Amino acid sequence: MSDYQTKRILIWGKTYPELSTKYGETVCTAGCLEDGSPVRIYPVPFRHLKKEEKYKAYQWIEAPIRRRSGKDPRPESYGIRAEKIMSAERIKPDDGWMARRKVIERDTSWHFDTARELKKSQRQSDQSLGIVPVAKVTDVYVEERSPEKEEEHVQKLEAIRSQKDLFQTERTPWLDFQKHRICVRWYCGKTPDNPHSDCNGHDMNILDWGLGELTRREGPEKARQKIESICNPRKNELKFFLGNMQRYPQSFTIVGLWYPKRADVERRSTPLFD
Repeated sequence: MSDYQTKRILIWGKTYPELSTKYGETVCTAGCLEDGSPVRIYPVPFRHLKKEEKYKAYQWIEAPIRRRSGKDPRPESYGIRAEKIMSAERIKPDDGWMARRKVIERDTSWHFDTARELKKSQRQSDQSLGIVPVAKVTDVYVEERSPEKEEEHVQKLEAIRSQKDLFQTERTPWLDFQKHRICVRWYCGKTPDNPHSDCNGHDMNILDWGLGELTRREGPEKARQKIESICNPRKNELKFFLGNMQRYPQSFTIVGLWYPKRADVERRSTPLFD
């Protein structure tokens, strides 16, 4: 284990749990190191962690991590010793999210004007995480996942259960299949209602943990309304954290949202004296 190094990571996103026949139930988590560079830590059996090991969005954690280069060519991907996670202080949302911004914007190499630029970087250097500004949202809708996806979930669950309950505990029952997902049709751009000239629009799923939980507890329409209220570029300085899948490197989905109130951002950015 000597190649593991303990690092501080500011968590900005974690996806809804997925089943893995190798790891059981896992969560893909993304964040920034102290220098602002992006990292992805995987696999994390989040619901099976102890209370003091669990973390929320914009909370610092400390944990031993190491590059997954042999298994995963994406430069941001790290393995983690999940049993060694120590959760620390959380950065609360002040006006304009300025405290959070100090970390998120410390390294702008993974900030892109458009998703097309992010995909270009992926082709050139395997870039797999990026943050992109949103100029316009044309639709927020509910997608019902196919019966084939549900059958795949059932088959994985049966395969996992056959492994003598290797990953399971009586206190943590398996999650049901996530039948609905919230999707967004949107355009890149820094100015509200003024999409970037190089953007033809996107249609993406949101894989955020909190949104998945809201969908599960209160139904997809409640979750859709929540995202619709957030996805207002006139009201909020809206940006999407985008991430890809190892098997489909050019296919990006929304794995986190950035949405401080635009009025707060402008007020905090305006000098008191010219």
